[in-house]
Amino acid sequence: MSKKPIKYSKKDNLENSDFSVSKVRITTMIDKDLLVWLKKEAQKSDSKYQTLLNTILRQAKGTNPDRLADLEERLSELEKKIS
Repeated sequence: MSKKPIKYSKKDNLENSDFSVSKVRITTMIDKDLLVWLKKEAQKSDSKYQTLLNTILRQAKGTNPDRLADLEERLSELEKKIS
């Protein structure tokens, strides 16, 4: 059963954000020792191993967007709109 994608409206200014990019479910094979390591590392930071894997792959690719900075900018924009 696949999840329905979240639809963002133009008025919340998120329709073209990183949040609107959907995840893709894949099936792949990974060495057991790597999976064990990923899960242990993710547990240390109270995260999910898939999130850690995505971060590592983004670093290898050379793109690791600063999501906190993006969120702060969006929050600032929303605060301006409501005040």
